[in-house]
Amino acid sequence: MFKKILFEACNRYHLVQGKNETALSYKARIVYSICGMMAYTSLLDESDESIATISKVNLKYRVKDILDSYLSLMPELKDSFINANFDIAESIYQTFLDAGVIYSSPYRLAISKRVQLRYDKVTFMRGISPDEIDRVSGIGFYGYELQPKDAHLDPLAAQALSKVNTKDLKALRAMFGLETESLSKRLHVTLNRATWHKSYLDKSQLEFLRTDGPFTLGYWVNKDKKSVSKDGTPLSTAISEYGNTFGLLSMIEPEAQRSDNGLILSHLDAPGSRARPYRSQDDHRDLMSLNQDQSTEGMDNVLGADLYEDQSELLGEIVSVSGSEIEAKAVSILRCNGSYYLYFYRDEELIISPLPMWMVENGMYRTICCAILKERQALPPIDYTMDGNLVHVHLNYLLPRPELNLLRLYSWPESFTSSSPDFARCLNKEVFVVLKDLLISQGYEFLEGLS
Repeated sequence: MFKKILFEACNRYHLVQGKNETALSYKARIVYSICGMMAYTSLLDESDESIATISKVNLKYRVKDILDSYLSLMPELKDSFINANFDIAESIYQTFLDAGVIYSSPYRLAISKRVQLRYDKVTFMRGISPDEIDRVSGIGFYGYELQPKDAHLDPLAAQALSKVNTKDLKALRAMFGLETESLSKRLHVTLNRATWHKSYLDKSQLEFLRTDGPFTLGYWVNKDKKSVSKDGTPLSTAISEYGNTFGLLSMIEPEAQRSDNGLILSHLDAPGSRARPYRSQDDHRDLMSLNQDQSTEGMDNVLGADLYEDQSELLGEIVSVSGSEIEAKAVSILRCNGSYYLYFYRDEELIISPLPMWMVENGMYRTICCAILKERQALPPIDYTMDGNLVHVHLNYLLPRPELNLLRLYSWPESFTSSSPDFARCLNKEVFVVLKDLLISQGYEFLEGLS
């Protein structure tokens, strides 16, 4: 009976086993997706309200109850989940919240506004009834069709209809709160609107973006080994002046945790984080209530204005900077005591421009980091391998938070026991094709096979 339920779930939601995937891994993915769907369904438990809501505790309890039931029937999966280094229920809840599938009000959760957006043959779905769930990848819902539903149309009209607004990347970005500009444009717009100062920062606290690999050693270094002047020559004197002698490595955020493979991960980058990158703390509106045409360009006007309250005393006098001095390849990013700054060297003097909080908080700073690495041709590609209808993805550099949220939603961790599950994911081929198009349009590169 139990095997029949699993078989029906696989067929109903198109949960296909990879050609080289083990039966154990396949079963674990199915259980994870079922837990996600049951968590989503639990949001409709209290249907007597005008907007069905439940508490976070209720949602997590439902997930744990379902998971325990499946593990009791499939004891061979216990090691895949019981020994997990993160809370599966918390991870599902946080993924739904960060990707805009649900939204929160004080002590309550609710399903987001209904949205269906088609890109080519894939229709991304949110806010739908559980009965309308067509296919599932990870814990994300989508539909897939080879032909338009308008069967009454003649073949030519149907073909024309299938090409209208089916590859609207702008709408897809807006649906999931992604960066609206390419990496290159985001960097150049930021540089053009930056206000530059002499630095009064504590030199012993400076951490510089690592601009060459291997990035497994860390994303930040205390020595600026690759700084260059406007003419491209190394600034060895500036290195010794602004870098300490300890050579310590730091990673993605302060208060980091070290994984079992030696990689240091931030509490903000771990599943279960309470970070909400595109909603302020007291803004519980549904993402899709935002204007679909909204762009971050309007927010660039506040660059340098929305600063940490105590930053002003750390900034020296404003300096005039020519366009040739801030050529993109000569500018990088540093951080000091939780604040982030663009910087370059004028001769041996450090010149900085503070970045506003909306550009850096909760992992958003990685957009600028990726843009700088892209400009220097140092951003590693995203590796992937095909396994039948399953695609295995390996991130060589962690994506910015909104893009990572989307990947988390529509994929499974390769291992539920990994303490760094964001770097190795797998997802259905149908969804991967769309996500690949989306990320390539933003400037990311993909490489089939492991680099």
